[in-house]
Amino acid sequence: MHTRPIERASFEQFTNAIASLNPLIQNHDISEIMVNNHESIWIERNGRMEKTDVVIEPNLVRMAIIYLASGSGISAAVGGTASGIVNAAYENLRIASIMYPTAMDGDAICIRKHGKSNYAPEQYVEFGSFDRTRIAQEKNRGEEEIQITPHIENSELIAFIKQEINKRKNFLIAGGTNAGKTSLLNMFMGFIPNSQRVITIEDTRELEVKVPNKVRLLSNRSQGVTSQLLVEQCLRFRPDRIVVGEVRGGEAKDFLDALNTGHDGGFASLHAKNADLTLSRLENLVTRGLPSGISMPPEVIRQDIANCIDYVIHFQKSPTSSFRYLNEMIQLLNVVNGRYVTKPIFNV
Repeated sequence: MHTRPIERASFEQFTNAIASLNPLIQNHDISEIMVNNHESIWIERNGRMEKTDVVIEPNLVRMAIIYLASGSGISAAVGGTASGIVNAAYENLRIASIMYPTAMDGDAICIRKHGKSNYAPEQYVEFGSFDRTRIAQEKNRGEEEIQITPHIENSELIAFIKQEINKRKNFLIAGGTNAGKTSLLNMFMGFIPNSQRVITIEDTRELEVKVPNKVRLLSNRSQGVTSQLLVEQCLRFRPDRIVVGEVRGGEAKDFLDALNTGHDGGFASLHAKNADLTLSRLENLVTRGLPSGISMPPEVIRQDIANCIDYVIHFQKSPTSSFRYLNEMIQLLNVVNGRYVTKPIFNV
C-alpha cells in the first residue's frame, strides 16, 4: 500500500477525531504512537516502549481512519477489505492504519514521527557510538549462554531455544497437517519479552500473543487482504517481531525481506516433510512473491534464506496415536556452492 501525502485540512480532521493523542504527537521525546485498539495505546519514548492511560472512543478511531482515507483519495474505506488499510504522510509524520476486522482487536493506527537525523561528530562521541567499551557492554548483555551439546534434549533444549529467541534469532517451524506447529509457535511466543511489540499475521485465529503490546492481523484473500499485503503493511506498525501463522504463498518473500532488513526475531510455520525440505519449499514460496516477469536465480534465493533464517524445527505427529514430537532441529549456517550448510541440533 502506498503512502499518500495529505493536506492540512485532512490532517486536522484526523487529529480532531483523536484529540487525546495530540499531546503525545507534540511531545518531542516520543517517536512513535501505537494505537493497538481504542484502549491499548502505546508510545516509544527515548527508545523505550510505554503503555499510556489514554483511551479513545472506538467510533472516534474509526472516524480518524475515514478522514485519513478521504484525505488520501480513498472514497470509501471498508473494514475487512484492502480499502480498510490506509497509509498517509503529513510533514514529519507517517501514519499507518488498519480497520477492524483485519486488525482483530479493533481499528489500529501507528503514527511515526521522523525526528532529527543529523548529528555532529561530538554528539556521536557523547552517545558512545564509537566507544569500544560501551559497544562491548551493549553486545555482551544477558545471562551466560547455554551451549549446544551433542545430546541436548528436554528442558535443556527448551532453555536453549528460549535463549536463542531472546537473542532475536529467526525460526521456521515445519510439519504436516495437525503436527502441532501452531501449539509450538504459541509456546515460542511465550518466550518473547513483555517489553517487545509483536505483530502477528494469520488466516485463522489460532495464535496466542502473550505480550501486552501487540497488533493481530487477519488475512481475507477473497477481499484482497492477503498475507503478503499484511506483511508489507505491518512494517509500518513499528514491529519488534513479526510472526506469520502459516506461510502459504508470496508472503514468504516479504517475510524474508523483513528479516533481512533488521526485523529480527521472527517466527513462521509452513508445511514440509522434514527440515531440509522446509528450505526447498520456502524457496518455491519465495518465487511466488516475485513481481510478474521478474525471476531470481535459485542460488540468490538460497543465500537470502541463509542470511536470515537461523533455525528450522520440524514437528511430527505419530501415525498411530495423538503423540506429537520434535522430529528434527537444524541450524542454518550458510550456502556454499549452491548448497545449504546446516548443523544438526536435534534428531532421532
